[in-house]
Amino acid sequence: MTTRTLTIKSDGDKTLTGYLSLPPSGRGPGLLLLQEIYGTNVDIRGLADLYASRGYVVLAPDVFFWRRATDTVFAYADRAIAVQALAEIGGGDQVADDIPATWAALKELPEVEGPVGILGFGFGAILGFAGTVGGVLDPDFGVAYFPARLALDRASGVSQPWVFHFPENDAVAEERLFAKTVNALKDREDAEIHFYPEIGHGFAIAGRPEFDAREAERAHARSFAFLDRVAPAAAREALAA
Repeated sequence: MTTRTLTIKSDGDKTLTGYLSLPPSGRGPGLLLLQEIYGTNVDIRGLADLYASRGYVVLAPDVFFWRRATDTVFAYADRAIAVQALAEIGGGDQVADDIPATWAALKELPEVEGPVGILGFGFGAILGFAGTVGGVLDPDFGVAYFPARLALDRASGVSQPWVFHFPENDAVAEERLFAKTVNALKDREDAEIHFYPEIGHGFAIAGRPEFDAREAERAHARSFAFLDRVAPAAAREALAA
């Protein structure tokens, strides 16, 4: 797997970078991987590599804590500390303001050919969907794993296919989020919404204590099938490599 660090923007002596993972062919559709609050850790890089292996050019930007220190990561057990650190650098609004620059950087890469979409996990899924329905981002498709909430009041702004993965035992999610999402997107035939009984938040990320290998594999397989439909060049690139 070919990877490199991409410089995206600077603010004084602070620089926003991203982990870029290229498919075997070196070119393909793009995926902006928006991670959880814990930073661009080894698990996020592993997910970038996983989706790159399927034929995608994947950019995982360090959008959360670059204004504090480049490559800051927190242990999954330190969620409260990570939340406090996020508040100190401007909170979710500051992160949301930085995402368009990463989106533009991905779309401008010469390695990107074909459609470009969002791949969000946790808080990253929240931000990716909100940016889309708010018109700040213009993805061709979106993939969302275990968001704790969604901007469903603006769901009429969805104009592209999305796939959602909701675990039943999500301790941090808004009440009845799965049912609310189904209801908000019931008229969209290109929205896939999957439910995982007895599974917890973070189930699809290998280093998380809630990780469930079987259900993670099933969820990723569903995402790959979805992506092969909405961005079929990815399948061709992977097969040709």
